[in-house]
Amino acid sequence: MLKLLLLLFCLQLHALPWETWQDSKSIAKLNKSTQSLLRSSYCPYNCRFDRTSQGDTRFLRIEKGEAVIFEELNPGAITRIWMTSGYGTSDTLDANVRIKFYFDGKILPTIDVSLPDLFNGNTPPFEIPLAGDRLYSSGGNFSYVPIPYSQSLKITLTNAKDYILWFQFNYQRMSAETKVNTFSMLDDFSALKNKLNQSGNIWQSSQILNQNTLSIPANVETILYNSNQAGWIKSIKLNIDEAYFDDIQLILKFDNETHSQLSLSNFFAIGKNNGIKTKSLFLGLTNTGELYSNFPMPYFQNVSISLLLTNASSNNIDVAYEIGVDTEMPPNNAGVFSTQTHNTCPSTPLIDLPLLDLNKQGKWVGLFSEFSSINTLSRSYLEGDERVYIDGDTHPTHYGTGTEDFYNGGFYFDQGDISLSLHGSPYHYDASSSQSITSAYRFMLTDGIEFQSSILAKMENGPYGDLQMCATSVAYFYVKPNELFQQIDTVDLNSDDSTKSHNYLTSENESCNQLNANFLDEPGTSLNTNSCQISAGNIAFTFDNSINATNLRIRRLFDNNISGQVADIYVNSIYQGTYSYVPEKPAAYIIPTVTPDRRWQQESIELGSEHKGLLQITIIPRFTTEYFTAAKYELLGQKPQDVIFNNSFDKI
Repeated sequence: MLKLLLLLFCLQLHALPWETWQDSKSIAKLNKSTQSLLRSSYCPYNCRFDRTSQGDTRFLRIEKGEAVIFEELNPGAITRIWMTSGYGTSDTLDANVRIKFYFDGKILPTIDVSLPDLFNGNTPPFEIPLAGDRLYSSGGNFSYVPIPYSQSLKITLTNAKDYILWFQFNYQRMSAETKVNTFSMLDDFSALKNKLNQSGNIWQSSQILNQNTLSIPANVETILYNSNQAGWIKSIKLNIDEAYFDDIQLILKFDNETHSQLSLSNFFAIGKNNGIKTKSLFLGLTNTGELYSNFPMPYFQNVSISLLLTNASSNNIDVAYEIGVDTEMPPNNAGVFSTQTHNTCPSTPLIDLPLLDLNKQGKWVGLFSEFSSINTLSRSYLEGDERVYIDGDTHPTHYGTGTEDFYNGGFYFDQGDISLSLHGSPYHYDASSSQSITSAYRFMLTDGIEFQSSILAKMENGPYGDLQMCATSVAYFYVKPNELFQQIDTVDLNSDDSTKSHNYLTSENESCNQLNANFLDEPGTSLNTNSCQISAGNIAFTFDNSINATNLRIRRLFDNNISGQVADIYVNSIYQGTYSYVPEKPAAYIIPTVTPDRRWQQESIELGSEHKGLLQITIIPRFTTEYFTAAKYELLGQKPQDVIFNNSFDKI
């Protein structure tokens, strides 16, 4: 028994960010030295269609006749793949197009299949419920098979030069020293499949099951469970008359703070329930009509779970409940479960819809939304792109391709209402002759979005951001106090004082020219400063980390108008990681009507072991194309704290 406990402890301690199915509590774990990123076919120059197509490709480059659509040169894992194709409605993916996965610099691909075979369930381990095609996922093709790589991964398409295809790849970037076992087609994902197949009811096991039936009065907070000891809420089940789902709020308090207070319909991702029942892995309705939650909810000091009937005219409401509890002390890297809701009606033109806005460390693990039109039955409110900004970046680390794409659907969920383990669109209906309403949810078991200091997530309102519409959203996340992850040092190439004080050296052919351009955020943030470029040699400078900050990251500001720009990074002569290949620009990008150029971009690389004191940085461009550019380098990290973290939380 002791050996088993030690094994479980080691698995939890060393599990990689995407390996959350191994332990039911691990989704609450917050990871450092990692980045959650998205590579997609979004349009970078203010056009409507976020796809690759003839004359307007979204490839990184063409290499030996194959279109490179994804490349990562650092250890990590693909955690989600989504694609769709069609003209107005979704089509079966073209079997003449093949997709190939090249791992760790190998010449031959490990995966080489036709595009539909990646999603149709016929190619192990890409099987239902880990993957599904457009008929299974209402217009979208998806895969949640984790695809890890120890060094690098390149994904290509053949016969796709003129093919219309929307795509998204969620992935985790790790430091170069992270030990990752590269994917094999023989990898066993049966435990993950089994977990997803448990959707629709309570699957969490608990040490203690608190059961009772009571009657709740109006406007009085009625406590179902509380404790002044550390532990975990493993599950919640409520049996309540469905007519009161909008009138009763579930209140979750952890460590003396309220972390969620939402109506039952919103918290459990039920919404108006005008279609099929939500039956996800984490939240929903059982076949017998009971509300359930499987989100693990750690607390370090105390907990209180209560209900509040907000309809003053109602009589007392009967409630039967079950709350599963574990008394195990949560680990220090566990975040506290929380929600944030936004209700926008009507939207403001050119102002993105808010989804999640935090200045703390945490992990975003789910979103439930309801979208509706104003004075039309058109569903163009599903044409917006999500944009996510992590840890103070101006450049979005996630730039989506369409609202329903985020939820793994396609073409306005053209195959009807669905409710799957990790995503769904339970209902769409016309509330009147001038209002269309659609709901959708997505839960991020293996593809949670990690952030060290902040996250700002938004959704574009319509295809051009100017559509009047309504939206309600509930974001689910785990959070800890901001542990002082911030800028440690900066080398500004536009400042002689900065370059001199940081011992900046480069080749003699460096040239710096003024660049007045925008970032890729919306509306585009403008920056007018010099961008410097070299065509040969290396770059060297120093960073001052005399405060001994940890969890270090190097962020580079550069001009993305030049493709290539791959470069290796060394700290004190030890390899740390590689900057990515900048995509080649399609012909449409240089059309004058689509400027001002969105040329400013940021990219960050995780550093490995702790680096203290004066850091000697060396950047060695590979010169896959003519130039390597930069305007600024920043050292980010977690500053030491003067006092020990006591697990107290600020209000969200």
